[in-house]
Formats: sequence, structure tokens, C-alpha cells
Amino acid sequence: MDWLPQWDRVVIVASGPSAQFLAPLAPRPGWAVLAINESWRLVPWADALYACDADWWKHRNGVPEFRGLKISQDELACEAYPDVKRVYLEDRNEFLFDEIGTIGSGGNSSFQALNIAAQAGAKKIILVGVDMTAEHGSHWHGDHQEPLRNTTPLAYTRMIAAFIDAAPVLKARGIDVVNVSRDSALPAFRKSRLCQEMN
Repeated sequence: MDWLPQWDRVVIVASGPSAQFLAPLAPRPGWAVLAINESWRLVPWADALYACDADWWKHRNGVPEFRGLKISQDELACEAYPDVKRVYLEDRNEFLFDEIGTIGSGGNSSFQALNIAAQAGAKKIILVGVDMTAEHGSHWHGDHQEPLRNTTPLAYTRMIAAFIDAAPVLKARGIDVVNVSRDSALPAFRKSRLCQEMN
């Protein structure tokens, strides 16, 4: 897995509605930015882009505009777009570390991106737009259109449970995860303000 960078501090920009108020971020020395799906448009200068599904990559034609590292767990996406690097997904609600490049699913891309950032060596990870609720809308960019799917309330419940169960592993490894989305329904990590955490 020689393409996986070494990061000390990472901001993960997900697609919850709160992301539009917290991004675009200004680039900061010492901080890497990992965007998820459409959120690369909020931070087009991001270091990396993660998208789980081949349908998304196909819908965006491999995102040729994005110049950073591209990552997916989908074999079809990586075959169709050779510049997309592959990680391997296990259907487990756990953050995995035994084999670099093999990550846990958690049922959502934010969980998977967090596992990637942790495997890249990050000791501090800030979550932006990981709202885990549709109370203020599905995404900052509105609903996905077919064939892409939107998250159901039941799916959010399962995702939150996966985060809660898996979070102690990160703390035990000395990884500080901070959720800066004020309206997030995710209680697994401490909450703070972005401006305070990036000082």
C-alpha cells in the first residue's frame, strides 16, 4: 500500500448539510483534507477523495477535475478509472488496523474514510458534515439522483450504532476524533468548533 500517505492531522469533509457552513476550509499547513463524494466540490484542493460506490464514480466520470489522491473500495470503479486507488472493505462495524488497506464498513463512507485516515497515521481527525441525520436535509448538495441512493432514517440509526461500538478502538490507539458539526446526531466523539480545533 505504497500510495497511502502519512498524515498526522486530517479533516474529513462529508456530505451532511452542515458541511456547507464549515467548508470551504482554507488550506492549513500540517493538515490533510479527505473529502467524501460530492464534498470535493467544497474543498477542490483536498489531498484525497474517497467514494465508496462505482455508480458515483461513473456518474462523475471518474472526477477528472480532481487532482488529489482518489480512493474507493469498489473494484469496478478502480478498473474503470485506473487513477482510483483501491482499499478492501470488510463487512464489519470495526475500525481495522491489522492489514493496511483493509478497512471496516460501518455501513457508510464516513466510517470508511475515518478508518483510512487512522491507518494513514493520523492522531487527530476532525469530522465535518458527519451529521447522521436528515433533519436539515439529506446532503448539503440536496438529494442524490438515481441511480445513487439517499440514506434512510433506519440506516442512520445503524450507522450511529456502528460508530459508537467502534469508537473506543480509536481512543485506545491515541487518536483524537472531533465532531465539529453542531447539529450532528452522532454522539460517538467529542464535539467542538472547527476554529478551536485547527489552531
